[in-house]
Amino acid sequence: FTLGNLYFQTKSFAEATATYEAALKKFPNFLRVHKNLGRLHVQQGTPKAALPHLLRVIELGGAEGDIYGLVGYCYLQSGAITSALDAYRSALLFAPKSRDWRLGKIQCLVNLGMHKEAAAMLDELITEKPDDASLWLLQANAYVASGNSADASVNLELVRQMGKATPISLALLGDIYIN
Repeated sequence: FTLGNLYFQTKSFAEATATYEAALKKFPNFLRVHKNLGRLHVQQGTPKAALPHLLRVIELGGAEGDIYGLVGYCYLQSGAITSALDAYRSALLFAPKSRDWRLGKIQCLVNLGMHKEAAAMLDELITEKPDDASLWLLQANAYVASGNSADASVNLELVRQMGKATPISLALLGDIYIN
């Protein structure tokens, strides 16, 4: 385990993976090995390989906000949107201010067609970071999808006034005005 950690810290991912897997052969219920192996796979961009380890961490009693958030990420990457939403909800119980977990939850809500809920969550993020044009644009899209073009136009105008409008956002604003 310790050797695996040293490999992980020095970004020797192949060696870390092999060492962690060797540790799991000897101690299959070693919670910290499962946790680190899950994180390692997420960091390497292989969420499908990370998921079983992260779920095992939860089974072994290591439920934490970051573990649930990573489970949500893995589910989202695999297209299991409802499961991802549930995992992000659990992650937010442990870490309610985590921007990553809130954005993950918002992405799930959008993918599930729950645009009003996504727009409401974006209100919180926009309040915390009002100069982030991407949040305003994301909320504008949620408003459009929920049939609320008036609020969408307000968001798009704000982005335009910030000087951060894109050709796509300007075209959407023009479409709203025409309609």
